[in-house]
Amino acid sequence: MRFLVPTWEEVTGDLMMMASQIKELPEHPNLVIAIARGGLVPARILSDFLSLPVASYTVSSYEDLKQKKEEKMLFDVGGRLDGQHILLVDDVSDTGMTFTRAKKYLTKLGADKITTAAIFSKPASILPPDVYARVTDSWIIFPFDMFENLLKIRKRWRGEGVAEENIIRRFEILRIPHDYLKRLLLEP
Repeated sequence: MRFLVPTWEEVTGDLMMMASQIKELPEHPNLVIAIARGGLVPARILSDFLSLPVASYTVSSYEDLKQKKEEKMLFDVGGRLDGQHILLVDDVSDTGMTFTRAKKYLTKLGADKITTAAIFSKPASILPPDVYARVTDSWIIFPFDMFENLLKIRKRWRGEGVAEENIIRRFEILRIPHDYLKRLLLEP
């Protein structure tokens, strides 16, 4: 498994570029909806760049670095979206299934138009986002969910028999900040 570790500056730059692309669309969204949890931070930043309100709903797609066959809706948007042009935001479009299901869900709530956006799109995505910054097939360790990912990756590597000092060395090679590594060493 290959990893990509974008910095806050890179993420913000990607989102700024995406906001410019969104402003150039023939029809402009009037509401940003984040797919939580991964889409929360990108959606909030895009809402700032686009001066749009933001809402969210929560869906569970992954468990132990593996995508689930069936996503589970944990919390909904909480209202009707009649006539709204939605900017639907996630951090990454891995297979495209989350966007596919989310579009069906938001359409049932009355959304008039849905534009999808993610910082990253994976080559295997069946529904690439309408707007994205980069394509990669690496596992992305974002600055806004870094610790969660470090715990999951460490668990996987431990399961493969990798010694703790080699796990830390691997994270150092990925340029994971030392504060995160110190915190990681405190976790069982």
